[in-house]
Amino acid sequence: VAVPAYFNHVLRTRQAEAYHNLLDLKAAQEMHLSMYNAYAGPYTVAQFIAGNTLTDLLSFSNSDTKYYRYLISSASGTAFTARAEGKGKLFGDVFRIKDDQDPCIVSLGNVKLNLGLDNCPP
Repeated sequence: VAVPAYFNHVLRTRQAEAYHNLLDLKAAQEMHLSMYNAYAGPYTVAQFIAGNTLTDLLSFSNSDTKYYRYLISSASGTAFTARAEGKGKLFGDVFRIKDDQDPCIVSLGNVKLNLGLDNCPP
């Protein structure tokens, strides 16, 4: 009984890290908007690792994240959409954040999330 509960706790902790990294990404995008009058992106995973103005504003390094990969799937001057996609045992977990929303769940893989997040609106 204890071993599955422990592993579920570990996976939920990693999901919480993805949630907070998306909030950090949103804050970095807001700083980028205030400096350059436009959101940054779109960026693939490789472009995040390469380094740019936006990655300098983040408190986490996309190259150091073992459980999720982050990308900005669309961006314009006034809007952006970013995603955190699970890797390994977290494959299937996808969280999304938009410029005007909090992080939300696109899909969950193996573990139910207990962060109080809602499913993303269409």
